[in-house]
Amino acid sequence: MHEKEEYPYLLTDNGASLSDAAKQNVVRLSQGFAQKHQMGSYSYFADKAIFQLMVEMTKLDPKREWSKFKPKNGESMGELHHFLCDPSHEQRIMAARHSHLLLTKNDGTPLDTRHQDLVFRKVYETALGNLSAQGTIPESFSKDEENNRVATLLLTLGVVAANSPYLEAKALFAMCFWAPGKEVDAALVARVVTRVAESRGKPLRRYVRHHLPYLAREWLQHGYEVDAFPFSLLECTSAEAFIRENIDILVPVFFECDQIGQLDHLAKACTKDVPQLLQEAFPTLMAYIFPCIAAETDEATKQHLQPAKIFAARKHYKFLEKTLGSDQLNTLLDKDIDKITLTLLKLVHDPNPMVEGEVVVAPNPPHFPPIIVQKTLKYLGALFGEAHRTQISQNC
Repeated sequence: MHEKEEYPYLLTDNGASLSDAAKQNVVRLSQGFAQKHQMGSYSYFADKAIFQLMVEMTKLDPKREWSKFKPKNGESMGELHHFLCDPSHEQRIMAARHSHLLLTKNDGTPLDTRHQDLVFRKVYETALGNLSAQGTIPESFSKDEENNRVATLLLTLGVVAANSPYLEAKALFAMCFWAPGKEVDAALVARVVTRVAESRGKPLRRYVRHHLPYLAREWLQHGYEVDAFPFSLLECTSAEAFIRENIDILVPVFFECDQIGQLDHLAKACTKDVPQLLQEAFPTLMAYIFPCIAAETDEATKQHLQPAKIFAARKHYKFLEKTLGSDQLNTLLDKDIDKITLTLLKLVHDPNPMVEGEVVVAPNPPHFPPIIVQKTLKYLGALFGEAHRTQISQNC
């Protein structure tokens, strides 16, 4: 057993200098250990050593390119995320805590986005598929075991969020998704998200509010009501308080999700009417709408936006015109054109990396490529005349 415990560390110390033949010998030997582990052939201490072996192999070869196991039965095995469904709760928690190794190179730099997307799908589906403990343990322990498995899922998502800026919002939404109606303690979710927020140097409320445009959009697009959002993560005591305190974010999100028919509900929670909400959010709403309208004037630019998005923008503009009235709409446009322009500039996002290998993290939605924003600024300059054309031209 002593030799087995030393084996992972010998691999760490010498792995980088191994020849191709030696690597293949390491893989064959490790695969043998992993197959025996999967069959339940080893003791607790041997299982721990095998887990540590998988950790060290992942550190050496995060994408498991040369170290991937190839058992004859074709079964997938021997990767770190497989331990998320280990019979041992301790082993599952250890696997969750080491999930960050799947996302970074040995020097700590992030792996490419395609690989990170693949890792997220694997770890999430593995932890998710392991949630049910029915039929695997005595009924008297099933509730505790299910709670343990939920803890594994949440910890895995928390580790991913804390260690991958690229996957952070996606992992955070997955945690929000499990907070309501899934028999998951919202306080446990808040505890995990708080740790992620602390790793970013932010208090919980400010951290979640920063991501709220993305979270709220995903929430609505998954078919959930805004009242069901886990508002305790923003330290709100009711759905009404959540809507009232975040109305500046929620109104534009409802437009982006094409749910303007639900604005009455938001207005009621804020004891306001819909026209008031539209006036308060007007610069942001127009900064979302104008790029789609401007893109229609140029066929090449139009290719960068989905037809449905352009159609929705047209519909939303007509809704604003009908609800506010043409005169009020024009007055707000003249008054707020500077704010609209500045808001528009904040929506620029170039998805292309500056240098090879750079992982580009998308900002909160919506965002537009530089060519769209540049076209929109020129469009606004022509639309609003000489008084605003100079400033808009400089921004271009």
